[in-house]
Amino acid sequence: MKNTASRGFVIVSPIEMKRPMPGIDAREVRRMGGVREENAGKLAQGMQLLHEAGVETRDWATPEIVQAKTGANPELIYTALRRATWHPQYANAGERLAVIRTLLKHGYDVRVLKPTAPSLAGKYDEFLSRARKLGAKMLETSEQDQQLVNWVRDHSVQLGKNVYLSPDATHDYMKALGENSTRKRLQIGEGGNLVVGKGFALIPKKASAENARELAQHGLKVYSLPSKIMLTRFEYCPGRPAEMQALQESWHLELHVNVATRRGIMLVDPEYYQLNKTLLDGIARKHKQRLVTVPPEEAALLPTNFLELPDGRLLLNNAPATIARLREAGLTKDDYIQMPVAVRFNNYSHGSLRCFTQVVTVEPQEKKRRR
Repeated sequence: MKNTASRGFVIVSPIEMKRPMPGIDAREVRRMGGVREENAGKLAQGMQLLHEAGVETRDWATPEIVQAKTGANPELIYTALRRATWHPQYANAGERLAVIRTLLKHGYDVRVLKPTAPSLAGKYDEFLSRARKLGAKMLETSEQDQQLVNWVRDHSVQLGKNVYLSPDATHDYMKALGENSTRKRLQIGEGGNLVVGKGFALIPKKASAENARELAQHGLKVYSLPSKIMLTRFEYCPGRPAEMQALQESWHLELHVNVATRRGIMLVDPEYYQLNKTLLDGIARKHKQRLVTVPPEEAALLPTNFLELPDGRLLLNNAPATIARLREAGLTKDDYIQMPVAVRFNNYSHGSLRCFTQVVTVEPQEKKRRR
């Protein structure tokens, strides 16, 4: 007898969580001298708020910004900031745990990678403990490349009856879930290099011709797209002025363009669209995609980096203006789940919620008929 129901898993990458800084209270601030009691309390509250948000107070927050927030003396603040320690992993981990919590709430089978390689074992214990408390299950992996543990999308990709592994992957964790399709090592196994729609695939220009030939065997029309130079504005906490900027070339197309296959909608970063308008318009027109651009004010949230779940629904970042445009293009409330909080701090590493998640669908096995 055959069980026709396939089983879907959502894999989530863990991240290291180091020891947090101790809380700063008003008495400690007052001992620094030269601050009124009411301002000391404000500064203590501000410092704790920044810490809970995962703010790099020591390096990113300037005395002027914190003064505007607390009303305390700039010299005092500088002293306090120098004594503070930032643990950005707490901000990143909070966002990833929010993704896990949201997926579990909606009934998805969530598995969090648990590294067993000697070089990585133990580094993720605190994150894994918190994920277990939420109800997530663990998926052990002996993967030795920490980058592929932190960003599971770049480890491997399931497409049709094939699994494509990153050339750098050292362990095939999908087999533990019962996924036994044919394995191949190609650049498209680094999942950020591949976006698939109905009848077509997008890959970066740097991908070899072998990747395009492989995708064509799946009946896909393949398009090679250029990279983008990304300007990242590092904020010391959400909604605050930028404290540092960085330029970096990004070949991972999922940060700039993605496809909602159920509704035939192509979502594109506004700057990337302006740079490649003719090419993207042509792809959308040929494959009957409704092209939607992200509002510029939400571009830093990387809304294009959404996750398509096993049942076809989308997990979208908390980007209301982008979601409004998607709704206008035909997305219904049953087509997506909106994150309750914005994924923002992970984005500073040029990776958002699709980058640290992966979907694996396992087809049912034939069962022997009982006599």
